[in-house]
Amino acid sequence: MFIKYDKNVVDYSSIFRQAVAQGDGVIELEKGVYHVGNSGVDKAFYSISNNDPFEKSIAFHIKDKDGFTLLGNGATLMFDGFMSGFGIAGSQNVLIKDVNIDYTNNRHFELGIGKVEDGRVRVYRREGFDFEVVDGKVVYNGKPIMRALVMQFDPVLKKPLYRKLYRFFDFAGQKQKSFYTPTKVYYENGELYLENARAHEFVEGSVLMVNIAGRYEQSVFITHSKNVTLENVNIAYSPSMGVVAQLTENVTLKNVCVDINGRHGLLSANCDATHFIQCSGKVKVDGCRFFNMLDDGFNCHGNYTVVQETSKNRIVTKLMHRQQERVNIYFVGDKVKVYDAKTIDEVCTFTVKESRLIANDLVEIITDDAQGVKVGDTLFAYDRMPEVEIINTATGNNRPRGVLITSPKKACVKGCTFSNCEHGIECAGDTSYWFESGGCTDIVIEDCTFDNCNYNDGFYPILFRPVFDKTGINSYYHQNAVIRNNRFRSFTGGMVWARNVRGLSVYDNSMEKSDAYPLDLAPDGVISAEDVLFGKVENNDSFLL
Repeated sequence: MFIKYDKNVVDYSSIFRQAVAQGDGVIELEKGVYHVGNSGVDKAFYSISNNDPFEKSIAFHIKDKDGFTLLGNGATLMFDGFMSGFGIAGSQNVLIKDVNIDYTNNRHFELGIGKVEDGRVRVYRREGFDFEVVDGKVVYNGKPIMRALVMQFDPVLKKPLYRKLYRFFDFAGQKQKSFYTPTKVYYENGELYLENARAHEFVEGSVLMVNIAGRYEQSVFITHSKNVTLENVNIAYSPSMGVVAQLTENVTLKNVCVDINGRHGLLSANCDATHFIQCSGKVKVDGCRFFNMLDDGFNCHGNYTVVQETSKNRIVTKLMHRQQERVNIYFVGDKVKVYDAKTIDEVCTFTVKESRLIANDLVEIITDDAQGVKVGDTLFAYDRMPEVEIINTATGNNRPRGVLITSPKKACVKGCTFSNCEHGIECAGDTSYWFESGGCTDIVIEDCTFDNCNYNDGFYPILFRPVFDKTGINSYYHQNAVIRNNRFRSFTGGMVWARNVRGLSVYDNSMEKSDAYPLDLAPDGVISAEDVLFGKVENNDSFLL
């Protein structure tokens, strides 16, 4: 189906919905700027892991399709309300190509920082971000701001400030969590002020980024699908994540760009550019750009759950983070590893025979034999995870990291450029907060450039950091990591920080000293290691050596 652009059509929502429902599986757009409102779109409730469950408005709701292609020909989809651009659910063989995604409104706002005084700072409005101040509270998009993540950006360099960490502000004064700083915004003699105990940390002339959004609308979300490709897709702004996929086999992003276009201040996405949860097959990212987000460029992981009840062949396990609820991550046939409490010491493995949600945060699993599994143990569907390939991709100017990989399948990061304010690449895994799972077993990082990473926090562009209770039984979590032929431009002198890794090889890497920031040397030298069994470590050129 070919859709001709008509500048007199003020809302294409009904036209797009009908085209998806009635078409032959191929929609082609004439180049133009297509405005899309909420009036005629599909609405459906979805729970997407690491996001908030929500009834979404969806411009292109691609549900239960076997074969769907959208050819944008460079068209721009301008969403006039907060909605998800593409919702791909229960579908396979999907291609979204040559399209631009943008929004008319903002889910964040920005404040210019003026004179810093004792306990308060003079602030001013930034163009494009209108808000009201009522009784000391900020009202934005018609709603009072409660709590927010805030971070200072350099308006000239358009990236986070040097060594100025992100903070959490409580604009409502409810003090629900201790790490939120109570904050007031008010007028005095016609001037606008922000007052809290961290005012002394502000830098005059900087921009305060205020992230007020829940994770409700994604530019593209994918769930329970197979063989999905996004090619030449530009996301200039996203209310939450740019692209998120869960429980999906084979996802390819080719020449996907999440970056600012000048219409939304200094921000492109309110959280991650891309995120993949408990996917399988292969996740491939090729020739992409992820810049100016308020979270990571790429994150791929599974989810650990914790056993609440057991019997001979029945296990009840808990989804541990509120933004993972309502998503049953266990499929019939899944092989599941059992770990002892939070230690990641392996107990046994079983196969799922039946699985169902029995509450928002509880999954009931039936298996042949659950003996040996006890309350408090941690579960991980380790076999249904993806291989990861990230090539010729750049990411930076964001909070906090570039690429996170937490998958036990093969992973390769090659020919990429990282200029992130914290770590360029992190291999994590934790049983403490997000419960993101899957220690890396074969990862190669090669031919990459790490350009002044860690200017906001940390000293090492590459980080291996599992977060779990340590024991003497299992001292290794990640395995077979190779870091070779990479180039580091650095003011810290650090390359790799590693803990609990078996088989870490670091060789043929080069480093040049940078004067982009003040010299701030890594406390443990070029390579920092704890509970690491090294492989090949040689020929690493550094100004610290």
